[in-house]
Amino acid sequence: MSDASKVLDKLSSSKDFGSKVMYFAERSDIEEVKRLIKTTGIKRDVKIDYNPDGLRLEFDSTTENVPCCKLFVTLRWR
Repeated sequence: MSDASKVLDKLSSSKDFGSKVMYFAERSDIEEVKRLIKTTGIKRDVKIDYNPDGLRLEFDSTTENVPCCKLFVTLRWR
């Protein structure tokens, strides 16, 4: 799933980006977290959940308009 790869690439290559995502998630500003994640160039919506321990992203995929798979990425804050 290329969208997950884009997000992970951005998080791993930009300490500033990761810090911003964590900063806004810790302040419960989900709209800003979504906006930041979308700046990575993803094409589909991603479900975002977070807690004091980290961030969880859920990527859905469809084939011929039929949901077929989900990819969950869980990242822990450091």
